Amino acid sequence: MANGVTGSKTARIARSLVVANGKGGVGKTTITANLAYEASKRWNRVIAVDLDPQANLGADLGVEVHDAGESFAKAALGLAESPNLYETGRDGLFYIAGGEELNSLERSITSHNELPSAVVGIRRALREHLDRRTWLMIDTPPATGNMLSDAALALGQWLLIPTKEDARSRAGVATVLDRVINVGETMGSTIRPVGAVLFGLDSRATRINARTRADLEAGIGGAFPVLESTIREAKKAQIDAKEVGVTATEYSDMADAADLLPWYEAASKGISQLTFATNADTLAGDYQRLAHEVAQIMTRSKK
Repeated sequence: MANGVTGSKTARIARSLVVANGKGGVGKTTITANLAYEASKRWNRVIAVDLDPQANLGADLGVEVHDAGESFAKAALGLAESPNLYETGRDGLFYIAGGEELNSLERSITSHNELPSAVVGIRRALREHLDRRTWLMIDTPPATGNMLSDAALALGQWLLIPTKEDARSRAGVATVLDRVINVGETMGSTIRPVGAVLFGLDSRATRINARTRADLEAGIGGAFPVLESTIREAKKAQIDAKEVGVTATEYSDMADAADLLPWYEAASKGISQLTFATNADTLAGDYQRLAHEVAQIMTRSKK
């Protein structure tokens, strides 16, 4: 891949949000999917970009049939014009697939050991789908030092870091900050922080939650905010939503429909009145508040 950016400031992709953490299992993909959906109701066109070989973002959005990242890898390597753009069944929300084919892309760009080349390739893969009305929500692999993650940090305009309350998850925040510094030094510009968001909190553990927030704020030393919005633990609702490929708001809407319909009409529509989580609307509200807070920060600056 051609170099093309070494020694100059990286031109970042406008209207792009990268969701990253150095540790897995912190809600990164779930948050990306939900923010992409909520953003599609606010803005004209949103693309959820999956840079993770596990392709869990597609499953969260209900996109089960895709090319496992093959077209994205080929486009990044200059072997195709652009990656496939998949419908999600939602107005204004599209998906660029990740999957196992991204492993070969990551190996190829890592063998060159040149982040600028990776940046050129990924920008090339995305450019055909970009215009002034398009927003990108980018999910990244959790592996430390992964070249795809670093390229996302080099290209994205904004950064959101999800974390759970345990020390290892908070350490993943520090890992991302280290990568941001390294990438910034290499590429000549630094991604803007939206903030850190606490995920999977037990709403009953108020003292633990307060201590977690204080510890996280102390750990990042005021470099960026810990967002007021949090995502509370709602295991059944999260699991149910993932199983059917819907977001928290869509799941809540399904639960509301089941409550409003007579049992026989619900059954005819394939909706069970017996299995929805009782806190579906609470979880949906958490994501809606997070999306609103993130959107306010991202649109506050015209640059």
